[in-house]
Amino acid sequence: MVDAIFSDRQRVALLWLTTALGGLIYAEIVSVSYLNAYVRGKGAMEAETFDGPALWALSIAYAIWIVPALLAVIGRGAIANWTILVVGRFLVLTNTLDSIGDGIRDGGHITATGLIAITLPGLFALLASWRLLRNSGA
Repeated sequence: MVDAIFSDRQRVALLWLTTALGGLIYAEIVSVSYLNAYVRGKGAMEAETFDGPALWALSIAYAIWIVPALLAVIGRGAIANWTILVVGRFLVLTNTLDSIGDGIRDGGHITATGLIAITLPGLFALLASWRLLRNSGA
């Protein structure tokens, strides 16, 4: 039934958007956990602030999640398919490692959230991207 509704490219885009949404959910859980610890400690822990370059880097890090989905929708050919796979793999790997590191620092619930919200849909998106690449004959 799903095959009749979505093309392969649409399915890949949807899976990458789902992974991006998982990244936003993860970021929100990390922010709320930090805020909770800060309030519980009555402000005893150092507040985290970001300067201009750090805000740019953070903005780019979250905005780049749209690249694999956009390429799946508008891109054609082997270069677009390889870019989807390479950029997507980089995003899933770095965010998985980040969630593990944050979990070591802040608690296992952070790692669990990262693994469920980013890694799990990311693995499905990577698999669908690989199938798209393989089926395109690249």
